[in-house]
Amino acid sequence: MGMFKTPAHRLRSFRAIGAFVAATAILAVFLRSSLDPFGRLIAGAMFAGCVFLAAYNLWQMRTTASEQAEPSNALSTQASASRQAQFYRSLLWIVLIAFPVIAASIAVDLHQLDFGASHQVVIPAPIVSVYEQFGFLPAMLVVPSLGIVCCIALLIRIRLVNSLAERA
Repeated sequence: MGMFKTPAHRLRSFRAIGAFVAATAILAVFLRSSLDPFGRLIAGAMFAGCVFLAAYNLWQMRTTASEQAEPSNALSTQASASRQAQFYRSLLWIVLIAFPVIAASIAVDLHQLDFGASHQVVIPAPIVSVYEQFGFLPAMLVVPSLGIVCCIALLIRIRLVNSLAERA
């Protein structure tokens, strides 16, 4: 059986392999292209992060006893309610961090485009169509609105999982 004792061990090993492949790809891009100093810093940080994730997943896989391994899929019905709630809470944190960052970058790009500071920006196609049809403010509010909808949906799901856990 070896290191792949449970599905949780297999999942950790596949995560480690994926992070290692991502680190190798980042290193290849880093070595083959000419980057400015800030680009080198970002590529180096991404490479270090991927190597850390690979090492952490390998360490976690080797230290987790097979009796302690829970089902790897938090969305399955076999997973405990606390595991499902933990999964949705972590997803909520990702949404709370990612959507404002994306919204801020799009707002800066739209602001530069709207006031003529830049003649060309990179913005996702659905936001471009909203910008062309309705203008600056509605296009800027698309991503925060989607983030709010995602947060509400995740909070409802967390409440549902917690209420089902209390009933059982």
